[in-house]
Amino acid sequence: LNSLFDTSHNITIICRSNVNELNIQIEKKLSKMLKRKLITKDEYDMKKSSIKVSSNISDVKNSDIVIETITEDYKLKQTLFCDIEKLVSEKCILATNTSSIPLTKIFNNCKIKERCIGLHFFFPVMFNNFVEVNLLNETSEKTIKFITNFIKEDINKEYIIFEPKFNMFLNKIISILVSHTYYMSYTTNLSLSQTENFIKEQILNFGLFETVDAVGLEIIKQSLDNFNTKRYKELFFEFNKPFSYILSIENKIEINLMEQFENYIVSDKKVLYDISIEEFEQSLYGLLFNEISYLMINSTIGFELITDAVSDILSFKEHISEKLSKLNYEKLNSMFKEFSLKSKFTLYRNYDLSHVLTNINLR
Repeated sequence: LNSLFDTSHNITIICRSNVNELNIQIEKKLSKMLKRKLITKDEYDMKKSSIKVSSNISDVKNSDIVIETITEDYKLKQTLFCDIEKLVSEKCILATNTSSIPLTKIFNNCKIKERCIGLHFFFPVMFNNFVEVNLLNETSEKTIKFITNFIKEDINKEYIIFEPKFNMFLNKIISILVSHTYYMSYTTNLSLSQTENFIKEQILNFGLFETVDAVGLEIIKQSLDNFNTKRYKELFFEFNKPFSYILSIENKIEINLMEQFENYIVSDKKVLYDISIEEFEQSLYGLLFNEISYLMINSTIGFELITDAVSDILSFKEHISEKLSKLNYEKLNSMFKEFSLKSKFTLYRNYDLSHVLTNINLR
């Protein structure tokens, strides 16, 4: 909601309920800004009149852009965009905030796919500087130009654009890192609480399983299912195993999420590798840069842009490029060879940092 106050556009917020509550929230925010002299009385009046809250979808009819942020259900999104397309002009851009659903599914029934695009805002929006822009093959240059101007000029954020092959790349990175952390806790001498606490103390401002808890198990599981391509399927399959168990637990709200995962691991732990917590850290960064290398080989996205976006969205304590020169590459190669031999995971077998290292002259 805070981003809306920075734009001069007329904004219509469509919600099924809580219209009065949202109006009160907007009024309080604007009044606070006026009281603190962040805006003038004229700006207060202008902003108040430019934001409309409605429960009637027909109120989007004069929009230049519609951004959908409903629940992660592709059928609901499909239906919604079919309804919206009947209301708006042919020039209106249709954007979805999906974090994992293929855009081809969401926009399947839309007649003008050139104006369709993914616009993923990471939560919490006010603290994340980057917006992930995901394209369909049909998305036009005109649509891309409008969206990038909107992000940069109107809501004052940075953007990174991903072609269809790499749609939702940043969210996929989160899925990879949390899946790897689970697998290491399941197959090494380290416990999940050890790895999670180390991540919070040394690597990220938030734990990976704190992120899982905040996003919700159902949405994370759906992400794993939607990202389940040949490259990732074995690793994601392993992390998918405890979900059915945890989601079936009665009164699961009363049990800490970490405890639920720990209980599952303890009941079936198989120690295949003996590693230190520092080696775990190396493996986590190694897998991260492996994925960045894969992206750079197969797209035009540069090292600086992708490392800026990953550092921002995942809230790393230090910029990830600073870590690259501190990695032990011989040890990493040895570790991932062992991981690959014992797990047979495609992602571990395709471990290769050569492109990243060549690009920054560290090799």
